[in-house]
Amino acid sequence: MAIKDGKKIILTDAAEEVKSAAAHKTIKDASSEMFADMPSVINETLRRGKQAHKGDFFIEILIRFKKFAGNAVHPYLNVTRTCPNPKYKQTVFHYEKNSDNLKLLWVLPDQFHASFYTLDPLRFPSDNVKYLFDHNDGKLQKIADDINKNIKD
Repeated sequence: MAIKDGKKIILTDAAEEVKSAAAHKTIKDASSEMFADMPSVINETLRRGKQAHKGDFFIEILIRFKKFAGNAVHPYLNVTRTCPNPKYKQTVFHYEKNSDNLKLLWVLPDQFHASFYTLDPLRFPSDNVKYLFDHNDGKLQKIADDINKNIKD
């Protein structure tokens, strides 16, 4: 909502305030703030998943860039009964009810950064490179398909 004061426009909308504040932050600053809270966000999502599902479930974290907020990085967390298909900008955890264990299945970067991983794999953490190569070889999709075959209705 905009309020006009003569010829000058005074912005009062919260979205405009967020946009203005985000413009003064770098993407690195915004990402650092977001990921600082990530363990508590995952724990809350885990709690909600335990309430919603009787057995095993999956937590999918999708990373998106919010253009309206100065390209701020924003995670979207989904809780699903089936294993999601692997895709870029995604992290997937598997909660195993019997062992009460949250297991990381994979972490995939965006396509732009993935190209750096494949061009110079020794510069990056070996697990991250392995996930990317497994994705490119179709191994992660096979893992997801195998898990989904064993899910009982």
